[in-house]
Amino acid sequence: MNVTLFSKVLVALDGSLTAEAALGFLPSVMEPSPANEVILFTVVESGAEDDLATAKSYLDGSAADLAEWWRRGGTPVPIIHARAASAEHAAPNRPPGKRRISNAIVDTAKAAQADLILLSSNGWAGSDRWLIGLVAEVVLQLAETAVLLVRADDFHRVAPAKISRILVPLDGSELAEQALSCAAAVASRAGAREATVAHVRLPREGAASKIMRPTWDFRPFPRGEEGAYLIEAARRLEGAGMAVTTALRDGDPGPQVAAEALACGADLIVMASHGRSGSQTRPYGKVADDILHASPAPVLMLHTGE
Repeated sequence: MNVTLFSKVLVALDGSLTAEAALGFLPSVMEPSPANEVILFTVVESGAEDDLATAKSYLDGSAADLAEWWRRGGTPVPIIHARAASAEHAAPNRPPGKRRISNAIVDTAKAAQADLILLSSNGWAGSDRWLIGLVAEVVLQLAETAVLLVRADDFHRVAPAKISRILVPLDGSELAEQALSCAAAVASRAGAREATVAHVRLPREGAASKIMRPTWDFRPFPRGEEGAYLIEAARRLEGAGMAVTTALRDGDPGPQVAAEALACGADLIVMASHGRSGSQTRPYGKVADDILHASPAPVLMLHTGE
């Protein structure tokens, strides 16, 4: 699979300004074609007809604003749909849980054949594993397509996302390298001129090595070959007109990738995961799951399957 940019994006909105701020990433991840589609989607917890009508009115207004904003940017306006749905209730006269809202987002994206789900989350980094929010957490667990998760605390208004540097973590597999073509395409659309490709070496000795053994997500390198691999990967991005640096770290891959994103000042992490490691509740794999929770930057996760 040669991933570049996306043609049909579902944007999960909840009426908040922080959720709407994620719309600023659309021009960077979509091809400039009027045949492309954006689905603005919200879930109404009550399920009442009046509430659904209010939600639809809100989405129609958001669609009109988005079309005008896109038009001012000088690129073809995609087809914009507005959809409001009620979440399935667990019991009569009771609002649905957050998991049912997540299910509605994932099911709608699948039915529409969207190739990307875009959403923001209140809270992300920190020691609390649930700080990215339960809705985002479950969407990431269930989604069978790419997901772009934006930190809501960093973006507060709809404006073109400023992406100057992109970080691409690589594990030595061809699947992970699919992120390179997507990163190059995003950089071209967003005007990014810098990139970092990173690899994390797993510990070979000590207690940590027993719980971080190479899995299907990794191709173990003989010591000394990692640098040459990163240089070759960097050349593939340099062909897209970017200045590319390489980073080689040691330790637990997830936290180390997040630390590199902070150190290099990445505005976006683009990575692919086939989800072969971790439990079934982590289809993106443990490393991807760690990065999603610890990253200081938005993460575009490409779901490659096996």
